[in-house]
Parts: sequence; structure tokens; C-alpha cells
Amino acid sequence: MPSRTTSVTLVALVVFALPATSSAREDFFEPRALGMAGAVRILGGDTSAVHLNPAVVAANQVYLSSVSYGHNVNDKGHRFSIGASDGKTSAFGMGTKYTIHTYEPPFDPSLDVRWYQPGDVDLEDRRTTHRWDIAVAYGFLERKINVGVTARVLRQDNAIRDSTTRFTIDAGVTFWPVEIIGFGFSAQNLIPTTQERFPVRISPGFALKIGDLFRFGLDAVIDFTSSSVDNYIDIHAGAEITAAQFLGVRFGYYGDRKFTDHYVTWGLGFTLNRLRIDWGMRIQAGEMKMRLREDRPEGGNRVAFTFGAELGF
Repeated sequence: MPSRTTSVTLVALVVFALPATSSAREDFFEPRALGMAGAVRILGGDTSAVHLNPAVVAANQVYLSSVSYGHNVNDKGHRFSIGASDGKTSAFGMGTKYTIHTYEPPFDPSLDVRWYQPGDVDLEDRRTTHRWDIAVAYGFLERKINVGVTARVLRQDNAIRDSTTRFTIDAGVTFWPVEIIGFGFSAQNLIPTTQERFPVRISPGFALKIGDLFRFGLDAVIDFTSSSVDNYIDIHAGAEITAAQFLGVRFGYYGDRKFTDHYVTWGLGFTLNRLRIDWGMRIQAGEMKMRLREDRPEGGNRVAFTFGAELGF
């Protein structure tokens, strides 16, 4: 019988080129953005702008620093993120963010690898993504027109597949013809990464903002490189109502993968002076078309949440 080390090596050799089992979904949203179903590519509002639409870094005249944690039950995902952005000092804005994401998608060796020895090795599809984003942006005409670019380094460490390092870039623009109405466009991963969670996307969007009381966003996300389906459009829609500049209530919806997956989201935010504490949750509605984690009830597979703190001034 081959040794455990030899068996692991053989398994790794035959699976490293196989496509990943998880589908290409949105990579992640910060708590405020998740509560609004990710419809913040024009609005911004938290450090999600660094990796969703860098133009927003210049459009929003504020300094932000943030820390957050997110968990997805279905893939045992744990995500830690720290970031900061400055659009206040001048019309030239900058932002940066570092994220580490560990996850283990539902995995069955008899389905997901070409060859393995039953009972000889205990295969686990553990993955870790390190992500570093740096965004620069500039606001023209008193921030009515804003443009930005993001450079991104991705390091993917895998237990049974080859580890990879990739570099890619994003670009974006926002246009606010009047104070309350905004339009924009962003493009993500313009240098293809070959990673299913980071496909090439373009995202036109619309936003409505009434002071500090009400915000509404609508984004269309067109995916060009998902390995699981042909090109398709996701729709994200979300709103936030703020009471007494203290409590923010958020809700939203988005459809994914040609509207075969449906998600509803909600969230809360509490602001005290310059500190804001945020919570966001997403639940999948309707039929579950993705593979389920058998060690969790179906309801648990539907849930993802995130919480964090943000300092802004």
C-alpha cells in the first residue's frame, strides 16, 4: 500500500487542473453593502468601493477606515477584511484593502476528482485567498464626474490543487449631474484571473440619494467568464433609510446566475459620533440549486452574514 504522503501527492497531481466546484458568485460585500444587496457601486458608503468601483473613493468626500468579519455557512467561509480610503483630503482619492478568506466548499471525492483511493486519504478541499487592493481616483467638476482604477493581487492557496498568484485591475466612473441622482459604470478583473470567484465583469448602475435620509441603488452586473454558465446579468437593488442620523435600516434583493439563485438581504447600522457598527445578512430564497453541505440543515446552507466597525470623518 502506498504511504499517506504518496497518496496525497497522487491525488493532488490528478486534480490540480480540474475546475473548482463552487460557482462564480459575487466575491464579497462589507456589512453596509451586503444589507443593500451590494447595490453600492455608485453610492459607496463603506470601503466596498475600493474593490467594487474605485471612482466612488473620490466621489464620497470622507475618510473611512474599517474592519469586518463575514461567514458563509455553505462553504464554511470565514472572511476577515481591513481597509481605508480617503476622498476628503483633496479631489485625488486613494484607498486600500486587505482580505483573507478561508473556505471549504461542499466536496465529494467520488464526484470532484478523477481518481482517489477510498479510505486511504481524508480529502478536504480547503482554500485560502489573500487579496490586496489599491485604488486611486480623481474627482472633476466638484466631484460631479469621478474616475478611478484599482490594482489587485490575488494569492490562492489550495489543499489539493495548485496554488496560484494573479494580478488584475478594475476601472470605474461615476457621474452625478444633480446632487440626488447618480449614474456610473465599473469593470472588474480586466486582466482575467482564471479564478471562478473573480470573473471579468462590467457593471452599469443608477443611484438616488436624498441627503442622509434615504439611499437607493440599482446595479446590473454582467459576468463574462463564469465557468458554470454562459454570460449572464445579475441585478442588485437595495435601499437604506436613516433615522435621526443614528440608526440605518437596509434591505435589498439580487438575482444571480441567470436568476436561478435569489437572495434577500437586510442589515442595521448604528452610528455614534464617528464610529459606525454594521451588521448585514443574506439568505437564499426559493429552490437551492447549488450543492448543499450535508453536515448542516438546508436552512443553514442558505445563510451568510457579516459584521464590522467603521470610523469615518
